[in-house]
Amino acid sequence: MNMPRLRDMADVYDMSTKCDVGGMEGTSWMLSSAKAQNGVHQLQSDDLDTLWQSDGSQPHSVYIHFPRRTAVTHVSIYLDCLRDDSYTPTKILVRAGTHPYDLVDVRYREFVEPQGWYHFMLSGAGDMESEEVQAARTSSASSPLRAIELFVLQVNILGNHLNGKDSHIRCMKVFGPMPPGFVRPPAQPEAQRVMTERLLEQGKNTHAFHRQVERVGYERAVAQLERILQQHPQAAFAQAAPTRAHTAQRSLLHLSHTLR
Repeated sequence: MNMPRLRDMADVYDMSTKCDVGGMEGTSWMLSSAKAQNGVHQLQSDDLDTLWQSDGSQPHSVYIHFPRRTAVTHVSIYLDCLRDDSYTPTKILVRAGTHPYDLVDVRYREFVEPQGWYHFMLSGAGDMESEEVQAARTSSASSPLRAIELFVLQVNILGNHLNGKDSHIRCMKVFGPMPPGFVRPPAQPEAQRVMTERLLEQGKNTHAFHRQVERVGYERAVAQLERILQQHPQAAFAQAAPTRAHTAQRSLLHLSHTLR
């Protein structure tokens, strides 16, 4: 198994040596609480202007359930004390296990006014140096990360900056080693990516989407809409479409029928 190295941990967007196991099919994310439209979708989004906001008493928790035993090397979390102030987590505990009742502590970290990406190694993390320092140090940057195998991952927020009550996390990612024989799909063409984003926003304005929100909630409705775009790309990018506008109209009509 090709293991990512310490230096690969620092750049969360470099997927050449690691795999986003938190986003693999069948993985479910649950939150201890969340404000409306500040939930799982925002927590997983690469848009750092969005965020998960808890809505309850501490500890606030993120539960990640994998469909099969999964090798995980580290968790990366984006914190922004400048924007989030007392909502910023400063005490975070990561736990792991095979089911919710046998979880054990694997990594605990404390921060002072954190700003940026912070990483939690699940195996071999030293207490004297942070992951960020180890990844930047030449002598250790090439060391391979070690993985642990688990079914359940739990991230707990035990305290906030200035003793704040609710918490903000702007992004969370869970990484593991690249599976043997894994072939990364080609990058999505820029025009297709832009069209996908445009269709997603337009789809949110349809009556079908609003009805689906009433049935299953905003988070699940958005996830369903994204899944439809992935499963039916021909609806969004039909080669025979005379114009992009006509393509978008037909795609949204298809999405409306699918969501019914």
